[in-house]
Amino acid sequence: EGHDIKSTRFVIEFNSQRVMVKDTDEGKVLIAQIQDLNKLMTAYRTGLIKEKE
Repeated sequence: EGHDIKSTRFVIEFNSQRVMVKDTDEGKVLIAQIQDLNKLMTAYRTGLIKEKE
């Protein structure tokens, strides 16, 4: 006897919206790189730039 009662409380918070890669700073850089690569592919396919020999 003579023991104190110890209570513990846990607070759990759920975020209903997931963070997507595209919403991060690094994701924005990746999106810009993808757009640049797509432009480069289009330029190559249409003959605007030629393959190195």
